[in-house]
Amino acid sequence: MKWGLSSKEWQVLKNLHGQHFEARIAKLETYINATNGQTTALAQMMRHVPSNQFDDLFRRIDDLTPDVQSTFFGDYAENVDLVKGLGKRPGLVDQIVNDQIYLDRFRIISQSGIDAQKWDDPIFAITDINKHDMTLLSSKMGGELPMNASIFEELVMTNYLASRRPFLEKTAFGVSEEGFKILISKLHQYSRKIGLPKEGELLTKIQPGAWYSRFIDKNGKFIKEVNAGDYNSVAGFVGRGEYFEPKSIRQIMEEFRLDYNGKPYDITDDFYVVIKFKNDDPSKLRFTYDVEGNMHPKHSPMCNTGFAGSKSSLKPEYEFKEGMSRIYKEGDILEFRSGTDGQLMVKYKFIKEDKSWKIIE
Repeated sequence: MKWGLSSKEWQVLKNLHGQHFEARIAKLETYINATNGQTTALAQMMRHVPSNQFDDLFRRIDDLTPDVQSTFFGDYAENVDLVKGLGKRPGLVDQIVNDQIYLDRFRIISQSGIDAQKWDDPIFAITDINKHDMTLLSSKMGGELPMNASIFEELVMTNYLASRRPFLEKTAFGVSEEGFKILISKLHQYSRKIGLPKEGELLTKIQPGAWYSRFIDKNGKFIKEVNAGDYNSVAGFVGRGEYFEPKSIRQIMEEFRLDYNGKPYDITDDFYVVIKFKNDDPSKLRFTYDVEGNMHPKHSPMCNTGFAGSKSSLKPEYEFKEGMSRIYKEGDILEFRSGTDGQLMVKYKFIKEDKSWKIIE
């Protein structure tokens, strides 16, 4: 058995790579011999990296210094889920080596195995970067901070790791306090450049459909007019309206980091609710972090970065200051959206005079 593979498994790899098989095997074995890496890494890469991406992969690996090559094959290529991510984005090689602290993050994940054990999806299951959000973020930089696809991807993954910080604390996995603060401060730079929402800007807040059961009658129909009652104000975490895109509840939970422990959301929910309102008092809002690199004392799964902890995007988030909220005003909107695809099911408008929500669409 070569590389720990049976003859049948070996034949599968030959079929995947065709005429390039022998040359690629020889090239990969050269890397392994030079770095004392494990041969299981070679099998994973041959199995999961698409054949048409190997030339680009070799070019990137050849550019690495010997010590970084050794780290790459020792800590990165051994992890099946991370190699699958590499197969979808060869540029990950560049990202892990451009920043030694970032490389340490991957080392931590590889050693901990948390990606496969703690969440439904592997850490790189969602690999399609949200170009809508990247364009928005770039437009707000004004040329003062760099922004391109590679930088955006690096920020996204750093932010995502920060959202999973309970599994990455220095006491458990050897993350240095200095390294953690450098990673977080990078994101703070971009958060501050975007700034707090200005007066008149549209804000949004997503809430679970289960909290709005009294908007539906016993026959499952939406009630035309509902007395506001407890639905009279908004508080807690909010986002910018321009960053909301109608999507399924599964995608919304991931992009806005709503899949935390004890969450009131479920991927099988029939609908979710989006509150839309104008920012009429900017002084009530704050960034979702206090001190460089320090974890937020109260909330989980806050990243302490100024962004929701998505695997595919950077969505700025803010928080109403403690004890503050915004009373609903004339024209505020409640959108009930399908959990399947995010399509609008019904829209309510707040009527101040009646203190009620009325269907307008």
